[in-house]
Amino acid sequence: MRRAVAVLAVLFVVLAVGLPSATSQGVRDNPDLPGPFEPYNVTGRFGRSTKTENDKQIDVPGNFHCLITDHGLDPAVLIFVRGVKGQLPRSDAEGKGTDEKEDMLGVEVGEQLKDLVARLENVADKNPAVRLETYVIFHGDKSLKDVVKMDDEREVLDRELTALAKELRGLANKQRKPEDVKMPEETELKSVVLALATTSLPQERQGLLRPKSLPVAYRYGLDDKYEVTVILYKRLRVHSRYDLPRGKLTDETVKEIIKDARTAFGATRGSD
Repeated sequence: MRRAVAVLAVLFVVLAVGLPSATSQGVRDNPDLPGPFEPYNVTGRFGRSTKTENDKQIDVPGNFHCLITDHGLDPAVLIFVRGVKGQLPRSDAEGKGTDEKEDMLGVEVGEQLKDLVARLENVADKNPAVRLETYVIFHGDKSLKDVVKMDDEREVLDRELTALAKELRGLANKQRKPEDVKMPEETELKSVVLALATTSLPQERQGLLRPKSLPVAYRYGLDDKYEVTVILYKRLRVHSRYDLPRGKLTDETVKEIIKDARTAFGATRGSD
């Protein structure tokens, strides 16, 4: 009886007071990876593809799939980008739409982020035995409040990220050294996956004490003041983490992250 009362008391405190802030230092310093989540995969094995039916090419949307679970104990770089901005054009009661270019739904990607991702692709290319993968998760909950239900928005962003993937692969090819001439020039990203997520989900209040039911932003400590969060991990343990406000992902920071990844994962070649 006393034990039951104690459990109910704990539940009451959690529900009344709430969970600790996702921005607390403890959340960001946790050495264990916070756990699985299922973003919408735009590229990669579980991303958009085509299939042939009755001699016709049919476009097949991507899947909601947990990349962390799929990759197992191998090393990876997880990059959260607060880059989804704007909204789809809609007319209001006064006939005014959201057709202004700056208001249009899209993905904002800085040159340094492109450089970082292309360099990580190169490191993976040149060190296949390391089995390094990079997952770039684009989010922005004001514009993409529910990636599962907002089909039109997801389709627009899917097309943007598909185009971005080709640009990133092109950058990775350009970064190659003369000694890499024997390596075939790729047209698709091999080790980088671009994905979409709504980090305020899931919101299952009845599952408040179950880690898998907590929002991604809470579990991964994604503070609104950080535009990019980079997490290096191996064997599901966090090696290092970079929480970067807008404008702080500089050329020097990119070089630091690449050096850190090569050292942590034993990658001896690529993106010097």
